[in-house]
Amino acid sequence: MFDESFFKQLSEICGHFATGFKKGKKLCDRMIVESCEEGTPKTETQNVVEGEMVNPTPPTTPLVRSILEDDFEESSTGYLKSSSFLISRGIPATLNKYFRNVLKENIRSDRFKNTWVHYDTTLEKTNKKAWKKISDTQLNKIYFNLKIQFDEIKQELGASKPDYIEDYTWKKREFLLEYEFPHHIWSCKYLRKYLMNNHAELPSLR
Repeated sequence: MFDESFFKQLSEICGHFATGFKKGKKLCDRMIVESCEEGTPKTETQNVVEGEMVNPTPPTTPLVRSILEDDFEESSTGYLKSSSFLISRGIPATLNKYFRNVLKENIRSDRFKNTWVHYDTTLEKTNKKAWKKISDTQLNKIYFNLKIQFDEIKQELGASKPDYIEDYTWKKREFLLEYEFPHHIWSCKYLRKYLMNNHAELPSLR
């Protein structure tokens, strides 16, 4: 007969396998995203004549990256490990909380599927110039990255229980694990509703 220690060891071994597969999947997904991006332009160097005075480049304040440059890994992981992490028996509430913590109010869509992002992060969201209309390709990349990080959360909850997950949340994880994002963004009615609500609640772009 197998005793309790055997099953504990078996659980740890399965956890190690899950971690390995998780890292492999994450690497493959990241390579897919990077293969769609344009190459980084080369940096030009400046030739300086000896003895010539050169004005030093003034230090610049680093800009907060826009949602177009975000892979959502940091915000998704932070949300998972925060006290505000929610799994509800109703998947709409679970997804709405996820979108609220990861996407925030940095993206909006109207009923005609036109989509804008908070692009100039030096300006407040109340400034019309802070927003930029994006293409379907850019929107699909955002959606793809969002799905990757949601799958990461599912894998984290599919193995052994992490210490930072409360027991009552862990017991409801099957409601989250059963959900699959649709292939196309506009087939995800929960996300479309979230983007349209953002558009309605944010200041007008007209």
